Amino acid sequence: MAKVKRRDLLKAGAALAAAGTLGKGFAQEFYASPPTLLPRSRAPRVVVVGGGWGGTTVARKVKQQNPGVEVVLVEQKPIFMSCPMSNLFLAGVKPLEWLVFDYTNVVKDGVIFVQEKVLEINRDRRLVRTTGGYLAYDFLVLAPGIDYMYEAIPGYEEAKHFLEDVPRVERAMVDSDIILLKYWLEVSPEEQQKRLEDRLLSFKYLLHSFLNLILQVIFLHY
Repeated sequence: MAKVKRRDLLKAGAALAAAGTLGKGFAQEFYASPPTLLPRSRAPRVVVVGGGWGGTTVARKVKQQNPGVEVVLVEQKPIFMSCPMSNLFLAGVKPLEWLVFDYTNVVKDGVIFVQEKVLEINRDRRLVRTTGGYLAYDFLVLAPGIDYMYEAIPGYEEAKHFLEDVPRVERAMVDSDIILLKYWLEVSPEEQQKRLEDRLLSFKYLLHSFLNLILQVIFLHY
């Protein structure tokens, strides 16, 4: 795992403390001369925010096709877990570790990996503010991933409260000496694996899931 070290940590900490004391005026001055997380080189810099499939793919391809460009990948986590092909784990065909990657191969391609959380982007000054300082950029790629808007699903709030209440109701029943029998209907791991293998070997499914086939090829290549 390659991680860019934080620079000017003491300077940044002192500046942040002073900004909280002196207020808005100092904050503006601090922003005018921000602590630099990664010094600039003469090469143009591309900063990619987000270390998922989209971010890592862009970072690696840009560096591979433009060796003279400095490419910086900013991601707050040291690893990422793949969503594509995760059904193989759910079906018990592959272990969880098979879906988890660090950024070793990204760094080998010449990409600079910065493990920081992005807090703000100043488009006018072309600066990315992170938990460790500022990154200047010439080109910026935003690939932070998606977030689910559960509240937009009709009936979600009602179902959420129901699911939160069920364990409490069950506990109250047990505490009242009520015998509670619960039956789970599930497919055995052997049957799950058989169904998955049948789908993988079925030409009909491949025709209807051509995108999934492409994702499998890309995933295995990665």
